[in-house]
Amino acid sequence: MTIRPALEALASAALVLHKAGRLEEAEAQYRRILAIDSQHLNALQLLGVLLFDSGSAEKALPLLERAAALVSARTQDQQYSSLYNNLGNALSALGRREEAIGYYHQCLSLRPDDPERSEEDTSELQSH
Repeated sequence: MTIRPALEALASAALVLHKAGRLEEAEAQYRRILAIDSQHLNALQLLGVLLFDSGSAEKALPLLERAAALVSARTQDQQYSSLYNNLGNALSALGRREEAIGYYHQCLSLRPDDPERSEEDTSELQSH
């Protein structure tokens, strides 16, 4: 098995652990992937989401920023809209609302009908 398929298998296993609520195991698996490939997009994003959901927005932010930089360098595909939403959520939780709004707009520009983010949500953030 070459390295890329092996990493994808590890990422799939980590996601199963994550969805099952086995967060410590999932985190260890994501970190193992990143030790091998520090630019593994799914591991960066999902570890960031896991940390954010666990109340560690400050730890999640650099991972989500790295993932966003990789996506920006590759493509502006609508499949990555949730990454920008997650990054906006982390920034918002850290009180960096203006930056968050920019990422929410980026999410909406890729996927105007994104169920995770609406123009009303973004407008509400701007009013605070």
